[in-house]
This record gives sequence, C-alpha cells and structure tokens, in this order.
Amino acid sequence: MSKPALHIYLNSNVRSDDVGPCLLLEGETSLQVKGEVDFIYKFRTFLDDLSHLKYLDRLSFHLPARLSSDEKKRMQSYANLGKEIAIEVKESLGGFEDSLLGIRNIFSNINTIIEKPDLSQLRVKPGFSAVVISAGPSLENEFSVLQEIQNKALLVCVDASFRRLLKENIKPHIVVSTERNKEGLLFFSDLPPNLETLLLGQPTIPPEIYEYYNGPKACVFKYTGPFMWFPFSRPMFWAASSSAHLAYRVACHLGASSVALVGQDLCYHSETFQSHANLLAYPDWAAKNTAKKRLSDNKGFFVKGNTFEKVMTNPVWDSFSMDFSYLARETKIPTFNTSVFGREIGGIDFRPLQAWVGQQNLRQLECCFPVENKNASRERTLFESKTFDAIRSLQALQEEMKQKRADEEIARLYSQILGRPHFLELVMELVISDYANCESQCFAYPKNSIRYQRDFLQKVSPALEAVLKLLSQSSKKNRE
Repeated sequence: MSKPALHIYLNSNVRSDDVGPCLLLEGETSLQVKGEVDFIYKFRTFLDDLSHLKYLDRLSFHLPARLSSDEKKRMQSYANLGKEIAIEVKESLGGFEDSLLGIRNIFSNINTIIEKPDLSQLRVKPGFSAVVISAGPSLENEFSVLQEIQNKALLVCVDASFRRLLKENIKPHIVVSTERNKEGLLFFSDLPPNLETLLLGQPTIPPEIYEYYNGPKACVFKYTGPFMWFPFSRPMFWAASSSAHLAYRVACHLGASSVALVGQDLCYHSETFQSHANLLAYPDWAAKNTAKKRLSDNKGFFVKGNTFEKVMTNPVWDSFSMDFSYLARETKIPTFNTSVFGREIGGIDFRPLQAWVGQQNLRQLECCFPVENKNASRERTLFESKTFDAIRSLQALQEEMKQKRADEEIARLYSQILGRPHFLELVMELVISDYANCESQCFAYPKNSIRYQRDFLQKVSPALEAVLKLLSQSSKKNRE
C-alpha cells in the first residue's frame, strides 16, 4: 500500500478561533490561512491547479503533537474541511459523457454565442444594490418585499424560481441558467409572451432553451477549457456548480454595492423538510417529507441555522455553501443571506430581507441590455478561422496517436500532449478525470507509470474523435 503523495501539516501557534493554521505542504509552498473561509479559498485554489490534481486521492493531514482538547477539535475541523474540498474538486471534474454533453451544447449554441451580447455589453448604472433569488423554502416569505423593490434593486434569479416570480407579479431583470441536461426546459415552459427579463445562460445549456425563450438573450462564459478556447475577448470567471452561484457572480460583476441572497437556504425546511419553495416546474420538490427519510435517502446531517438552532442539509448543499464562502471571499462585495429557514454560510452574515432593504440607498434602477452583439461579424470570422486550425491540428494528433510506440515514445508523447494546440481546452475537458487518475497512479507507482500513460492515451482517442466531429459540424453550421 503506497503512502499518500501529499502530507499536510496543520501548524497553529495562535489561540484564536478566527485564525486558521499554517498549512505546511510537503514539497509545496506553505499556505497561511485566516479562518475557515480563507482556508476554503486558498486550499481550493491550490487543488484546482492542473499540476496538483494528482494529489486529490492522496492527501494526509497531520495535527501538532501537543494540543489542548479545544485546539485539537479546531485543527481537526480544518482537516475534515480539507478532505471535503478535495472530494468536491474531484467531483467537479465530471465524466466523459457529461462533459461531452456540455461541449456538444456549446457548439450547438454557436450562433447564439456569436449573435447575442456577452456580459461585457450589459450596463447597470453604478450605485445599485442586487438581490439574488434562488428557490429554497424561504422564498415563500419574501414576495411582497420583492414586489416593492423590483424597480429599485437589480433582481437576478435562478431558472428554477423564474416562473413562480412571474406568477407573483415580480419581473426579474435577469434569469440565469446553467444546467446542461434537458430537465431545465420545464423552467422555461408556458411563459407569457413579450418577456422583458434577460436570459443569461452558459452556452452549455440545451439549445432548445435559447430557441424557445421569447425575451432578450445573452451568454456568459465560465472560466474553463472550451470557453477559454474561443477567440473572443469576453469576461470569464469561476462560478462554482449551481445557477445560484452564477447569479451571484453576475450581480457582483455588474457592480453591485451590496447583495442579498433570497431563498438560498441550502437546507431542508425545519418543519416540513421540503427542499424548495412551491415551484411550478417540479411541484414534488415542495412536497413534505420526514427527517428520518432525509437522513437516510439524502445523507442528511445537521448544521447551525440562520434563525434555527439546527437545520438539516446534505453533502451537495454543504458543497454549495463552501462555494458561496469562496465566492464572497473573492468578490469582496458585502453579501447577506436573508433566508430565515436557511443554514449559516461561512463568511456571509444573516440579515432579514426587510432589514437589508432598509439599509440600502435604493432608487430607480437604470440598466441597458442590448439585443444584439455589436462584434458578431468579426467574431464569426475569428471563430471560423480558429475552428479550421483546430481541425487541422487535432487531425494531425489523431494520426500520430494511431502509431504503435515503444515505452519511451509513449512517455515522450504523454509529457508533450498537454502542450499541443487546442488539446488542453477542448479534448482535456472530456478526459480530465482520467488524467487526474493517471497522474495519481504515476505519482504513486513510478516504475509502472508507462502502463497508466498508455491507458490515458487510449482514452484520449475517442475524445479526439468526438471533438473533431463537433468542430466539423459547427464549422458547417457557421458557414450556413
């Protein structure tokens, strides 16, 4: 049994709960952290590095030898949090089919990407406050307040809450959508005509959503491979895993001076154990449940609530909570969670929505969301040129990989492949999980690393074929 590849020594010379340990990473740079939010931010950033993926399954946390009972408990909480972050990063890598669906949707949406405006072309007059509206049970309490401020604060909602808000005579300025599967289509069915709300979607969403939405549309780029490949100068950022995270990112990017999170419970209702507000698309999400069933079926566990002593969450929401802590730490925008039934989110204070409103200098909101992309013609030419170059380059790589190779040639090709044009942004998106596993195995078993490198190169072959097919289809569609 091999030893873990990365030993992390938690070294604390302080006696304060708001100051975290110094992480001494064996063979890596040490990390000085202050509190759990800073720990999440820095350790997540460290593990997100491509060269550090090999550590995901091979982390070992060590506590100082002499600690009081309280100090040991505090240091152990950091070790547990670090392990959770590693699991979250690994899960975020995704699998082949899920990643392929995302890239397929991107290239199916190419005309929308080019013809519609991007985030840089949206304007909101400075000095505004923003409300990010999710779909948790606490949303039910806030409709009257949202009605009062809908023309004075920027309202950015997730797709799941959109139809319910319209039913309550609330017109969000922006609705965001991120899910690549077709389950999200129901969030945009049976909408009224002549919508004024801007649909701001990641191009990974199903093309049917863009096609059937009858209001203004725009695209937002995520800080990841395929978006970085496009030859466009557009804002990109990491937006975690959910549409709520993207909505928050958008509000901050547009210049909000303060952000209120509404319906961001990240836990079950403390009495009914329902997971969401009463939404129109999936009414079963608002169905009553029991603590016993949530504990067993959803791996539920209890955490401190905003207004309740404890509330039940689950591993997915716990991960989302960490991501919000990370985002708030990075954006540095004053952020408040108004969800009365919700859980505490590290680094984000609870404040009732009405109280938050009373502290804002709200006035008539002025925003400008263009209908078309002013750079469409130039970007279409750039896209076609880069697509042609990518097809030529990846076809050459495909031919090279078909050749039988000795072990030393396999090692050379493996070490050079990440530097090949277009490979890292497009093909790596499909095989990054395999890459992480391969790197981990090579790190642990250097004498046998060739077999893992050869295995990875075999997995690259179908990924190359899939990407080349999408590029060819997209090039043809763009010319039409």
